[in-house]
Amino acid sequence: MAAWAIGMLTSTYGQQVLGFSPLRYGMGTIALTLMAFVGSYAAQALVGRVGVRLVAAGAAVCAGCGAVLLTRIDVDGTYFADLFGGLVLFGCGLGAATAAGTVAALSGVPDGDAGVASATNTASFQIGGALGAAIATTVLVSHTVGAGKIALTAGVQAGFVAAIVMPALALVAAIATLRGR
Repeated sequence: MAAWAIGMLTSTYGQQVLGFSPLRYGMGTIALTLMAFVGSYAAQALVGRVGVRLVAAGAAVCAGCGAVLLTRIDVDGTYFADLFGGLVLFGCGLGAATAAGTVAALSGVPDGDAGVASATNTASFQIGGALGAAIATTVLVSHTVGAGKIALTAGVQAGFVAAIVMPALALVAAIATLRGR
């Protein structure tokens, strides 16, 4: 949920408040993409040692901290001051969460059901993403009072606050199930 919410919110802020072209904004998201790769790689190595739930909890904390950093955006901000740090942390958490979620969804599934399990996992990511974007958009629009960059920045900040709730819920779920195998 948070991945699509963060993507939509950072795009809105980067292009409509900071004035980035779509290409420049897209190049700026390389930080998130690279860190998602790093987070995924690290999670794959850690899952076998510490388990899926602990990796998922760490991923949720990392993604949540990234979203918290993004709430500090400023109408007169810059890419490095307002987006970069949040994208780096969120990306690492996103990659780790995706890897942990995929391992959890496919572990113990008989070979004959692996395709269905994988498809269900992919569908849940897509549905969750659409829901997250819808929630963030609703919050953004409902908190954008008036016109102009100041109003839009306030709406985007509120959207980032809503996006914090998503990894927080994932953290609660991971902690609630930490005792089980």
